[in-house]
Amino acid sequence: MELTLQKDGVVARADTHGAELFSYCLPNGRQVLWGGSEKSWPGRSPVLFPIVGPVPGNRIEIDGELRQMRRHGFARDMEYQVAEQTQESVTFTACANEETLERYPYRFRISVTHRLEKAGFTTSYTVKNEDERPLGYCIGGHVGFVCPMAADDRFEDYQLSWPDAECVLLFPYDVGPTPRATAPELVAESCTGLPVSHKLFDQGTLFLAEVPNKIITLQNPRTGIGVRMEYEGFPVMALWSKEYANAPFLCIEPWHGVPQLEIGRQRFEDKRFMIHLNPGEEKTLSYRVTVLEPAAHSRLEDAEWDSSF
Repeated sequence: MELTLQKDGVVARADTHGAELFSYCLPNGRQVLWGGSEKSWPGRSPVLFPIVGPVPGNRIEIDGELRQMRRHGFARDMEYQVAEQTQESVTFTACANEETLERYPYRFRISVTHRLEKAGFTTSYTVKNEDERPLGYCIGGHVGFVCPMAADDRFEDYQLSWPDAECVLLFPYDVGPTPRATAPELVAESCTGLPVSHKLFDQGTLFLAEVPNKIITLQNPRTGIGVRMEYEGFPVMALWSKEYANAPFLCIEPWHGVPQLEIGRQRFEDKRFMIHLNPGEEKTLSYRVTVLEPAAHSRLEDAEWDSSF
């Protein structure tokens, strides 16, 4: 079931299936969020839980047993209940059931809240342990943004920037059906920005790991149109567009977890950036998206760019 949110002329849409916010339309008619397309990527903005990324053969050892687990987990396929709704916000909830317990043998409750702000929106994930023993999980967002964002723009007109001159790594796993045995490749270092290109993302998924300031901006420096995400609490930021598709979107993905890079059997409990909850305990993580318009032009010329792409 699709729901409509409104604030200050903005009209947004969310879906009980997957708890996605999949549309954010400005008063001028410009669409900010990717709504999915069979030509490139039918996904929109899935919730990644209880794993982030793929595992070899869609099977992983959990609690001593080898279990089925598709890429990014199962939360994106669940039907959620509307726990609370106002004109400008909605909270979805879902609980463990017989199907999830076969793949992930823990009782949990997950809540997803989308709230429209003055110039954007905030999304929050709350996971509660409803089991009688501790549980671990990974979680993340996978927010698809329309790119290019204006009719006369090209994908290559946009740039990514962040406050810290940290390393940007490349995960090559997305190109093939299973993780590769090689370690992540260093794409750039000591820079605070990258120009966007389809050629860059044809290689796989980029990520920034454990940078001090959790802010990232996607923007056309000529017009000022773009988006900025603040993602405090998530140790990893992933960036992806569909490989070899020249797709008109770019996903900005705050992750608390990383994919498995090595081929071979792996224990779920050993995954990096795992969150652990005791019985009855819960944890909330949030990210905030600000929509940038020409009137609030934030120039990117001072960034230290790696322009070798």
